[in-house]
Amino acid sequence: MASMTFSIWRLQYEQKKGKLNAYPNKDFFKDLKTFQYKKNNKKLYRVIIEKHSEYVYFSVNWGSTNPRDDKIINIDTEKAIDNPRGKNWLEFQKQFFAMYDYKTELFYISNVNNRSLFLELINRELNSSLVVKGIYNSREEFIKLLKTVNEIKFSNTSGLFSENSQSLIAMKNLTYSNADTEFEIDIKYKKLLKDLRFVKELFKESDKNHLHGLMIRGLDEKGFEHVFNIDGFIKKIILDVQKNQSGKYDETFIKESLLKKISELAS
Repeated sequence: MASMTFSIWRLQYEQKKGKLNAYPNKDFFKDLKTFQYKKNNKKLYRVIIEKHSEYVYFSVNWGSTNPRDDKIINIDTEKAIDNPRGKNWLEFQKQFFAMYDYKTELFYISNVNNRSLFLELINRELNSSLVVKGIYNSREEFIKLLKTVNEIKFSNTSGLFSENSQSLIAMKNLTYSNADTEFEIDIKYKKLLKDLRFVKELFKESDKNHLHGLMIRGLDEKGFEHVFNIDGFIKKIILDVQKNQSGKYDETFIKESLLKKISELAS
């Protein structure tokens, strides 16, 4: 059983100059239907749209004519034959999924790195100006949300450990190195950390440029995962998923699993 992580954002559209961004409603997507988009005559995107009374669900599949080998190999016999797939043919080998909830005005996407691609596809099709926004604006909000911490990760810079401090001595004994040696620390808690004073101290050290690449991962009281990293604050849901015999995810199974998880965490 594998896992799939959905990060949670705000989906907004830009209005006329002088007006604040607004959240899309059902009318915003009323003309949106399943579509395909060919890019540079090499890539093809297929976006499956499912519209419901409470949400709209997006299943994005895409592929490219390249790379393509002249030969394909039978995994059982290890014999090669000419590739029957023509040079202008492709397979949809990449996927991601997204959902927008009208009531909560929350946007869920299965791969945070595909936010720009999602916006490019939907804005092009609707001739719109959707943007994706983070939910949290301050570290204080992030700390208030956290009930436990799962993992903390950062790299040091000079100045993290003050001279003759107990932490400096402990680090020298542990790493057999001087304080100015760069290293990365990744702390994973088997028992979830509930005392958040360490998190607050790390924020202070980060402001002093004594460490970089700070990442903090934890849970709120309802079990939602929240992540702080250099990109900001990200709220996440993790699903247990599996691929079908073709090595792809079933969009209906992903949708139902996501809806079930959201319902469980909201109860």
